[in-house]
Amino acid sequence: EQLAFSEEIIRHEAPDGSTIAASRLLAPEVIAHGSSRLKAEMIPLLRSGEASACLGYSEPGAGSDLASLQTTAMRDAGGYVVNGQKIWTSDGHRASHMLLAARTNPDQNVKHGAITLFVVPMDTSGITLRPMPALHGHVFCNIFFDDVRIPEWTRLGEEGEGWSILSSALASERVVMGAFASQLSDLLGRLIAQKLTETAIDIFGPAAMVDGPAEGDVADGLVGQLLRRSIMMVVGGGSNEIQRNVIALRGLRLPSK
Repeated sequence: EQLAFSEEIIRHEAPDGSTIAASRLLAPEVIAHGSSRLKAEMIPLLRSGEASACLGYSEPGAGSDLASLQTTAMRDAGGYVVNGQKIWTSDGHRASHMLLAARTNPDQNVKHGAITLFVVPMDTSGITLRPMPALHGHVFCNIFFDDVRIPEWTRLGEEGEGWSILSSALASERVVMGAFASQLSDLLGRLIAQKLTETAIDIFGPAAMVDGPAEGDVADGLVGQLLRRSIMMVVGGGSNEIQRNVIALRGLRLPSK
């Protein structure tokens, strides 16, 4: 149902890009795992659209292998102190909150069980953003945490339960990523049968790379946009190898060994 909804939203070009992280990724986890205070503060903002969100997952040394992340959230009086760095954070420059994955256990031999999730206001003291342009025309952010203090009630679930919650949030993100295929299907119908972005450029020449809509563009500029965006979409929610493992282990229940 989520996939069908996402595909239709994309197919009809509904402007929901800025709401995806908040309404489809963050909100379900706050409802399911948030403290009473977190629910009281966040749900009205999420419902009204006042809250926007970004995802604090990937790090310089932790992309597809998120379990190796190094950002820490160490207990302090009444809460936690966060230190570390996140990269490739979409909408980090305009989000009001971050769904942050951090290590609450310093033991490097503990991987999945060391991860805890928090909902962190982006205007918290000690957070520094460095926006950078991405190939597909949008902005990614490097985000640095320097002794960022957050209260205990911002935590989702219990300490060390972050990986199971994160798995659910990633599943929702992959639904959104999967719906991207509907754009390619739409493009296919607007070009010669079985020809996609790179072939379209061969056929139409430089005009296919115009973002458009502009005079002389091809398919309202969709060809160039999708070609640049497809590079990020292939790995944005996890590499193809990661996705196949998820399907095999969780969808088909195949043995891990």
